[in-house]
Amino acid sequence: MQIAYLWGNPQIANGSFVKLPAGFKGVIESDNELKAVVVRGKATHQWNNDINTKTPLLPGSFLRSQGKGEHRINIETELVLYINSNGRYNVE
Repeated sequence: MQIAYLWGNPQIANGSFVKLPAGFKGVIESDNELKAVVVRGKATHQWNNDINTKTPLLPGSFLRSQGKGEHRINIETELVLYINSNGRYNVE
C-alpha cells in the first residue's frame, strides 16, 4: 500500500492518492466525510458490514461516506484511488 498526500494536512482536510495491490482485502476507516474516486483498477466495495451488497468499482466509480464508518474493499487488480477527506482516515 502507498499513500501520496497531494494537499492539506493528513489530520485535517486532505486529498491523496492511495495505491492498493491486487489481492488486497481490507478496510478504509474514517470518522469524517470521505469521498473516493477509482482512477485505475478493479475492486468490490461494501459499506460497513452490509454483506448483502457488493458494489463493483471500476475507473470512474466512486464511494463516499458522511461520517464514521468502514469501506470494505476487495481488490481484483491493482487499484489507485483519489481520496478527499475532511479528516484522518486509515487503510488496513
